[in-house]
Amino acid sequence: VKAFNTSLYFLWRVTRAASEYFVFLSQTPGGVDIDLPDEFVAACQFNVDLQWLVHFLYDYAYLVLDFKQGVRAGASKHLDILWREFFAIGRSSTANKTNYVPMAIQRIFWSDALHPSLAELYHNLRSIPMSNREGSMVGWDCVIEWLN
Repeated sequence: VKAFNTSLYFLWRVTRAASEYFVFLSQTPGGVDIDLPDEFVAACQFNVDLQWLVHFLYDYAYLVLDFKQGVRAGASKHLDILWREFFAIGRSSTANKTNYVPMAIQRIFWSDALHPSLAELYHNLRSIPMSNREGSMVGWDCVIEWLN
């Protein structure tokens, strides 16, 4: 867990720095507006280093950090949307014992197929509070993962 936290803190810092750099690029004369992501990504394709950075942010960092924030905020319905986004990139040969594609399918199915009463319970229990502070929610399997 400690090594994971270190890599997550690194991800937060690198994502912020790269995002600020992209804002700077978009504000320079002739720069592509960052609020037009398709055009911005296309403009970055002409520089291989910039291409790597833009794909790192848009294809990985923003999704991971949005997912972490969704869990912390208890935004269950937003997490359902992120599982749909994750489905295409969830197959990893380095995921050790976890195969994320079947997990994504299961989460997507649950979000659509549950009876409304069960769906309400599911959304209310998806994240649990670790303290009384707002934004301190964790996944229900957090304690299990600590023991794993």
